[in-house]
Amino acid sequence: MRKLTIKKDGKEIFTNGGWFRAAPPEGKEKQWVPSYSASELADYFLRYKGFMPPEIDSYLLEIGIVSESFSSEPECCTSLEKDGFGYRGPRQHDLLITSDTNEVVIGLEAKAREDLDVFVTEKGDGPLTPNQEKRYAGLCEKLLGLKLEDCSNIRYQLLSAAAGTLIEADKRHIKKAVLLFLLFKTPIVSEDHIASIGIDIENFVSLLTKNNDGSYKCKNFKKDIDLYVKYLVVDMRSYN
Repeated sequence: MRKLTIKKDGKEIFTNGGWFRAAPPEGKEKQWVPSYSASELADYFLRYKGFMPPEIDSYLLEIGIVSESFSSEPECCTSLEKDGFGYRGPRQHDLLITSDTNEVVIGLEAKAREDLDVFVTEKGDGPLTPNQEKRYAGLCEKLLGLKLEDCSNIRYQLLSAAAGTLIEADKRHIKKAVLLFLLFKTPIVSEDHIASIGIDIENFVSLLTKNNDGSYKCKNFKKDIDLYVKYLVVDMRSYN
């Protein structure tokens, strides 16, 4: 299995409590409870004690990634402003993983019962401000080549996560990026919810340009980077 270190602000993380202290979710203690994505993400990665979880390891092998060691940062923030997407705020990856050989960047979004945010056309109250126009319409145009009004079935987090992952790859001059959605199946997660997340992701990738190897390119953004999009469901009940 591939090696993986988890660090925040230069300090390595070894425990669930240490993860929470170093990189708590926005909702702090309210979000850090069993069966919800923030705490489950920490438990999932930490149980492998310095190695990549097997489900992710297998997927990296499937797409031809050969790197043997990786570094990661929870709650890693990526500015979208420099790329023309307004100053609304950064993209916050639940976990950003980079191969130590600069072969690939993985932007990871963890879910349990949560959705992928609202549909992008539902953002903003009334007419969009110029800054909102840059963010929401800009993401639709650059990533999908579409006007905002034509993206009514695309959830906002898919756009911001893809843009943030590609920006992190570009900063490192890396030509492969993985947008990884990791859903933790816990007692509070229904089969219908698991399916709905999959449908949302399919709606998104259907609008990208597909390469022969199964990766994608955005229509008008970081087109020199191959973007892989993967949805993995991990049944946490099997670990109990």
